[in-house]
Amino acid sequence: MHKLYIFIFLVLFSCNNKNNIGIVKNSDKYSLKSIKFINKCMNNDFEGMGEFLSESITFKINSTVYAGLKDVLKKLNLNSKVFSKVSIGNLETSTFFYKDGNLLTTQYLNYTYQSKLSYSNFYIRSVLTYKWFNNKIIEVNCIFDSTSINNEIANYQNLTQKN
Repeated sequence: MHKLYIFIFLVLFSCNNKNNIGIVKNSDKYSLKSIKFINKCMNNDFEGMGEFLSESITFKINSTVYAGLKDVLKKLNLNSKVFSKVSIGNLETSTFFYKDGNLLTTQYLNYTYQSKLSYSNFYIRSVLTYKWFNNKIIEVNCIFDSTSINNEIANYQNLTQKN
């Protein structure tokens, strides 16, 4: 179903802007690298993230923006302190190679996790888009319903501030 959406998007986009026509691949080096990146994140393995992420990365989670590799890693580490049993499922990855040189990888996935505080289990459908430059991710856009994550992180921060 997602492949149909991608196809429709490309057709509509190409009709509106002839300069950005390109091709879509799903087993190229960028797609494979983004799969490796998301798996490292799910395993709370943040060593060597410079292999994937630019020092000047912009990481957007819905409307919240984190700028720079240090801030992004700080946010990812906070999530690992609050959540366990993190896994992904139904991962679909495609990279758009535009004729103007832009590279965008999109991932659709199911994200499941358990809160270390409430032991509640959560399920979220997510969409991530990575913009590439010089073989590194320079921008991530992550879109999902963040209500449950934000509530659990706020509870964690309230507990740690009291101690």
